[in-house]
Amino acid sequence: MTPLPNLLNHIVRFHRNVYLVFICSFIFGFILFGGLYQVLVNLFLIRMGYGTEFIGLVNGMSLLFLSLGSLCASVLGLRFSGLSLLRFGYVFYFVGIVLFPLAIYLPKFWQSSWLIGTNCLIGFMAAIFMVFLNPLVMASTTDEERNDVFSYQMAFMPFGGFVGSSFGGFFTYYLNVVYALPLNTPEPYVYTMLIGSSVMLIGIVAVFYLRPVDTSTQEAEKRPSSDSSKNQDPFPLKIILLIAIVITFRIAGEMSVRNFVNVYLDRDLYISPTRISYVYSIAQLFAIPAPLIAPRLMKQFGRGQVFNWATMGVAGCVVAISMTQNWIAVTIAYVILLALAQIARPAITIISMQSVTPRWRPSMSSSNMISIGLSGLATSMIGGFIIDLWGFKPFFLTCAGVTMIGVAIFWFAFVKGSTHQNEIDAEQHG
Repeated sequence: MTPLPNLLNHIVRFHRNVYLVFICSFIFGFILFGGLYQVLVNLFLIRMGYGTEFIGLVNGMSLLFLSLGSLCASVLGLRFSGLSLLRFGYVFYFVGIVLFPLAIYLPKFWQSSWLIGTNCLIGFMAAIFMVFLNPLVMASTTDEERNDVFSYQMAFMPFGGFVGSSFGGFFTYYLNVVYALPLNTPEPYVYTMLIGSSVMLIGIVAVFYLRPVDTSTQEAEKRPSSDSSKNQDPFPLKIILLIAIVITFRIAGEMSVRNFVNVYLDRDLYISPTRISYVYSIAQLFAIPAPLIAPRLMKQFGRGQVFNWATMGVAGCVVAISMTQNWIAVTIAYVILLALAQIARPAITIISMQSVTPRWRPSMSSSNMISIGLSGLATSMIGGFIIDLWGFKPFFLTCAGVTMIGVAIFWFAFVKGSTHQNEIDAEQHG
């Protein structure tokens, strides 16, 4: 395991693109991945007078367009530069983030359409950005570096989430105390989201400093030179579909908590918005070290084993959250859930990227994003109805069960006697 004090010494050896990706990952966490918007959006919608069904619709439509954006990205990637599309996606993702809270200034009749539309823009453009990010990281690293790089990237996301959620709680409280803006009205959430989104300007600078990387050497290593590239490198439909199914089921438990735990704390446990932001920030803070132990775990046990056991732990945490009415217990379970998810994520990312040649990595990345989007869509929209009809417990338990189905599929396909996984592990330990 790489000790935390030695982290900086350990990472000062990577390609320039890697450090810029770390910056983008931090900002992505600050805004969405457990950060500012994930904490405040649902609370903002509740203060605008909407219920859980509409909250599920807004979140679900964003995830639907995440899937559509991923599909479009895989097609556009055949005609345009992946780096240009990455930049394009990030810029308009920023536009959507800024436009979303401005719904409060529109006539009531237009507010719901604006909220859904801008959130769809966020999901669509975030997908185009993210689809081309992982292939760029793969092209900018060697196999020996990837366990570390992807794990550090995952650590920067909760670090950004910690800073973003802490800012969200602090600044809404500041507006309440200094400017007497009541926390049961939308205004403090709007101002906090608008001011916090300005950090994305740093990310715009970072993405325009990224540089393309030649993957021709990697392509040559992946296939023999005697035959044509088409015959030697066909579209890997089977492996893409299999990993897509695994990710679709895996993400259900995690997304159920990410999308609705703040509503659960607010509506059922009567926790104040400021305290909810502290729950998020504490969870993100304790999730930061988790990916840093992932390289050692993957080296010792293999990427497949690490992914499966961590995902089983995520499902267990979802069950624990469903069984308690104590906000401290919910916080502890949420902390563990995020930590385990952050350990599982680099493992499945590397497995999926190394399962195909560089030519098909954008397609694999696109498929992964589509799977996340569709699973999140189902979780959000079905969750809104289930929660209104039967409450949070049946919803969380159902999502935990779906995650365990993904664990079982991955176990039999990749871990237990899978020739493909054995080849990956042999290459890793090689």
